[in-house]
Amino acid sequence: MHPLSMFKLATKFSNPILYFLMLPTLVTPQIKGLAMMRVKIQGIQLFSDHVVVYERENGLLRVVIYRLPAVGEPIESLQDGQAVDFVDPIYSVDPSESQFSSSILRFSYSSLKTPRSVYDYDMNIGTSVLKKIEMVRGYYHE
Repeated sequence: MHPLSMFKLATKFSNPILYFLMLPTLVTPQIKGLAMMRVKIQGIQLFSDHVVVYERENGLLRVVIYRLPAVGEPIESLQDGQAVDFVDPIYSVDPSESQFSSSILRFSYSSLKTPRSVYDYDMNIGTSVLKKIEMVRGYYHE
């Protein structure tokens, strides 16, 4: 059985702002802790070897990557997630289309001083590569 077949999404109806990720037989301490800290899970992106969780806390989005165990090995917990570092303190990040079997996460990033840019983030080594940047019309840069 593939590790991804163990996931399901549940909603806490008493507080519709909070969402949490559950495994059928256990709630991992890290993810359970998110609900206690008032972190909203904005989205989840599944890959063959990783799970990417888009979390929102205090208005800011965080992208956290968890490595999945090999096929056939059980998921005991999701721990030691690696957060993607962003340069600016206030920013917007949106997932882009990525290949399920790839270790490359593609996302769009922008901030007050950075125009919308597309990055490829290698989830195995933790580095990002700028692929595209949208030019701002009417802006002259020396």
